[in-house]
Amino acid sequence: ITQVLAPTPAPTSMRRAVEPEPEPELQPQRQLNATQHDLRRPIALEFLRTETTYRDGRRCLKVEWADQLRFKCEQASKSQKAGLDVGHSPQINGRSSPLRTDSTGFPGKKDIDRLFGNVESLLVLSEQLLSLLLDRIGANASRWGPTQKIGDIFVTLGPYFKVYEEYVKRFEDANDHIRKMRGDYPMFASTLDQLREVQGGLDLASYMVMPVQRIPRYRMLLEELIKRTPETHADYSDLHAALDVIKDVAMGVDAAAKNDSESEADALRQKLARLCVPRPI
Repeated sequence: ITQVLAPTPAPTSMRRAVEPEPEPELQPQRQLNATQHDLRRPIALEFLRTETTYRDGRRCLKVEWADQLRFKCEQASKSQKAGLDVGHSPQINGRSSPLRTDSTGFPGKKDIDRLFGNVESLLVLSEQLLSLLLDRIGANASRWGPTQKIGDIFVTLGPYFKVYEEYVKRFEDANDHIRKMRGDYPMFASTLDQLREVQGGLDLASYMVMPVQRIPRYRMLLEELIKRTPETHADYSDLHAALDVIKDVAMGVDAAAKNDSESEADALRQKLARLCVPRPI
């Protein structure tokens, strides 16, 4: 049977026509794709890891800082209303105090809101971005593959990244206001110290600066992923578009920070001008 089924050897010329020629370029190409896939994978995981950490930080800022301080503010307001007669200001050493809540040493709601601005919007954006990254990458890169894309995620969410510009506009003012209220409101300063201990020594400023640092991180990771992505990859053009989105946001953030610094300098010049006393003639 074996002899019947065995094919008769074809002439050399026929074998050349039927058998495929060796393709030395195909094998290196397959190796190149596998290598590029391996090179892209760590950056994808870094996107996922850092966004998870950042999201947790935004959540902590809202729940453990903003919500706690607002709750404390409500308690202080209720305590003041219960302890003071209408129309009477709190007295310290026989004099009326300029502070609104001196009976408790805690600032009012507007002061607290001034600190946190749009932190809730930043949290919502981070949660949405993380959810989309998880869908594409998966835990421990379980869904990651040679053809997977993530650039289009940043392109889609691009308009929402403008919330960073609004946050940076208020960032320096919020920090200055924290320092001022620490001096003006004893219980506020004490509460900040207690919350810092709960967070393992990280103070409020450490959590508030995270959004300022996040945009440069996005840019760095996108640039690195582009370096590891071949021009023929389906993600290549979207990654460049995503990088343009983040660059535009970074420019807006820098402009907001510059305007804030200029406003602060103008305010300082005005203070100095008021301190200038004309020399006697």
